[in-house]
Amino acid sequence: MQTQPASQISETAATLEGVVINPDEMVITARGFAWKETIGGTYSVVNVTAQSDTFTHTLSGLAPATGYTYRAFVEADGEVIYGEEVAFTTDSILCPAPTNLEETGVIIDKAPGYLFVRWTDNAGASQWNLQYRIQGTEDWSTIVVNTTEVDIMENLEAYATYELRVQAVCSDGIVSDWSNILVAVAQGAGIEDYLAKSVKLYPNPATNTLNVSVSNASIRITGVEIYNVYGQMINVEAQGLASLQRINISGLASGVYYVRIVTDGGLVTKPFVKK
Repeated sequence: MQTQPASQISETAATLEGVVINPDEMVITARGFAWKETIGGTYSVVNVTAQSDTFTHTLSGLAPATGYTYRAFVEADGEVIYGEEVAFTTDSILCPAPTNLEETGVIIDKAPGYLFVRWTDNAGASQWNLQYRIQGTEDWSTIVVNTTEVDIMENLEAYATYELRVQAVCSDGIVSDWSNILVAVAQGAGIEDYLAKSVKLYPNPATNTLNVSVSNASIRITGVEIYNVYGQMINVEAQGLASLQRINISGLASGVYYVRIVTDGGLVTKPFVKK
């Protein structure tokens, strides 16, 4: 039994190959590969149905830039016979996607509708494609930017809920996958927006804890209510005057929710995403 070097290695896939050496002409009842991550992995087995002496199998869903070890095997006369172990390493991602797409929290005085966002570059890129659309619509608007902190102040509808995503543009025209989708409400200027500017939700998206804070010292939070997308209230936080409320959301299912913040200056409703 021989294990051949892997071929067609990419970021997430590789083709394994084995060759049957059977001088005694034993009856082979099974053949395949045992494979694992080289460091810390445990062997998984994949059987191959091909009956030829040379047989292959393509592994997919592998991790980029990761070492793997495998060995071909056959089963004959009730015995499993293995070839030598062979190692290979998947390719690195040439253009990793941006991460940590979020609102910056910047507030301005005059604009019909605006969003300020930022993200983390992982590709050493100098250009990015930023897309946004009103939540529930199909078509994305795209702008090409050369900084990881961007203000979007044109063609936005104040107080509308938007989805945003970003991708890196690397060398030779290679582009990354899209980042996480950020759900954010476009801000707007005017007296009615004063309270909305003062109330912040973070982090957004959130996993275990959602912070609700008020930046204006004269306004205090008196209660927080969480609603699902159907308008059903699913949680009420304790009442009491505070400038910051920390809400445990670890028990919520992943999805979009709305927070109704009750303050001594009025009511504010904002969306957040539970990861």
